[in-house]
Amino acid sequence: DDIKYITELIEALQETQKQLSENIFLLQAEYELKENRAKTEEKNRLFNKLIYEISPKLLKAEELLALASSDEKNKRMHLAKLAVIGAYIKRRGNLFIISEDRKKIRSREIEFCINESLANLRLLDIVPSLVFSLDEDIASVAALKIYDVFEFFTEELLDTATALFVKISEKEGFISMRMMFGVKSARDEILADSEILSGADIIIENSDDDIIIDVLIPKEVM
Repeated sequence: DDIKYITELIEALQETQKQLSENIFLLQAEYELKENRAKTEEKNRLFNKLIYEISPKLLKAEELLALASSDEKNKRMHLAKLAVIGAYIKRRGNLFIISEDRKKIRSREIEFCINESLANLRLLDIVPSLVFSLDEDIASVAALKIYDVFEFFTEELLDTATALFVKISEKEGFISMRMMFGVKSARDEILADSEILSGADIIIENSDDDIIIDVLIPKEVM
């Protein structure tokens, strides 16, 4: 009788162990499914947010590609502009992904972005140069803002610029960006209502051959 009782107890324990193992397997599978779903949803969220932020540039890129196909005379110019916008789209996407993971970003990331954009300006016969003296990490939102403002003014003056000198440095808790455009003809007005420019202090000086744009952006959270 004692052996029978022990045998039954062992069988019951084995059955319980089997059920627990099955439950653990199901729980693990359910967890992995939820985890994968969450990752997919997060990727979709990031992708949709990125597309929303760069959609105006994607539309411009499509327009330039269409113009390059239909306007043989100015094809080179359209493709050069497309290269400038394409560099921004690529670099802006990289900055966005980094900023989603970190509140602060290496200042050198900004230097890489602007250097690539400036390099593509040579395709439009615009002579570029950059002086970059930021060393410390800066808020990711500030990094995005710098690049967005840089791109805004660069695109505004693509048709008239002959040279662009950019200087980026720190000034009393702000990031200072000076953009000096040599131009064929100065424009009276280059500012427009834009979400891109909000959060930045901007001063524009025009002369016959130059346009100087001074931008101040808070180094920390905006």
